[in-house]
Amino acid sequence: MKLITGNEKLTELFEKYPELEGFFINNGLKEAVEHDFLKKTGKFLKLSSFLKLKQRDEKDFLKALNEFLNRDNVEDITLRESSKEGDFSVEGLLPCPVRIPLLEGLNRVIEKGKDKGFTVSTKLEAASTGARWLEERFKDVKTADDLPDLFISAGFDVFFSERGIGGIIRESGEFVDISWEKYNSSFKDYELKDPEGIYSLIGFVPAVFLVNLEMLGDLPVPESWEELLDEKYNQMVSLPVEDFDLFNALVLGIYKLYGEEGVAKLGKLLIKAMHPSQMVKSVQRSKAHVRPAVTIMPYFFSRMMQGSKKVRVVWPKDGSIVSPIFVVAKKKLINKFKEIADYFVSKEVGEILAHKGLFPSTHPEVENILPDYAPINWIGWDFVYNNNIQGLIDNLFEVFNKNAREIS
Repeated sequence: MKLITGNEKLTELFEKYPELEGFFINNGLKEAVEHDFLKKTGKFLKLSSFLKLKQRDEKDFLKALNEFLNRDNVEDITLRESSKEGDFSVEGLLPCPVRIPLLEGLNRVIEKGKDKGFTVSTKLEAASTGARWLEERFKDVKTADDLPDLFISAGFDVFFSERGIGGIIRESGEFVDISWEKYNSSFKDYELKDPEGIYSLIGFVPAVFLVNLEMLGDLPVPESWEELLDEKYNQMVSLPVEDFDLFNALVLGIYKLYGEEGVAKLGKLLIKAMHPSQMVKSVQRSKAHVRPAVTIMPYFFSRMMQGSKKVRVVWPKDGSIVSPIFVVAKKKLINKFKEIADYFVSKEVGEILAHKGLFPSTHPEVENILPDYAPINWIGWDFVYNNNIQGLIDNLFEVFNKNAREIS
């Protein structure tokens, strides 16, 4: 068994275990693997000292790091993905914190199913590749035959775009909901079952407020979206504009609550568009060029700030706006290789989402890691089916951009 204690120098750590670079990047510590940083300080700086510098909980980080390092075949997991044509195909975008464990589990299912004589091609990209990969992958899709047999991703537009694959998914009759009838008790007050029987909603990416108490000054801590949209916070808020899944959900959620006026107010809040890992660094570095008073980020990244007296994590009392995680599966996959589909709606996957990524699972048997009071703002199926989602997103982006004055 491999064991990291924290006493290792950063340079020796990555020389011995190069596969750990991805773990650090996915956990918002990209600086640790950057060449210039390692060259200057990596030979002298211990991992424990680095974690202290970044205000990370050493015990929790080392536990997660060692679990990652001691997984079977972790070095080869991404190499075991296959873009070659198979009898069935599984594709999608996976949030970075959960991509490796989900791939590991999927490969176990594929190995067990080899006695059926089927081959499975897989292409599960990190969500950070986002729109670029989606655009390239689906630009020539004409029919359901051109689509993977199972597709997984967070967000709305890829699934509901009339000019993209959304229309094909809904109109082909080839895809079917594979989720459960009873959903997790965390969401007992919400209608999550697709009334059209096409999409499986397996989890959420919740948006929370990371409040920098120092930069907020004498202003009150915003406790809700309604409070945050007040003009006194204008040009004080960092928004995840580059995280297209979450940002699309954000503008749709604000629009449903407050109309176009609310989206205009959201634009006026913007001080800087940042990736969540950049947002965390802006709080940690007192000399950062841009330091937002409030940062809107996925709940997962708030774990990096545990124990910091500089910040407060706020789950909005009027509900976290959420980006849903959907799975769509073809009937032929379910009829011939059901184990693949079953994996994506299993308790195992639900626990990976909920425990590794802090992405609440809708699986009825999963214990989600949430605050005591954690309502969500899920826009609902009526809203999804009664609106041209992609057209609405495009329009709301225009409203947002007209009102945003990002500080350079």
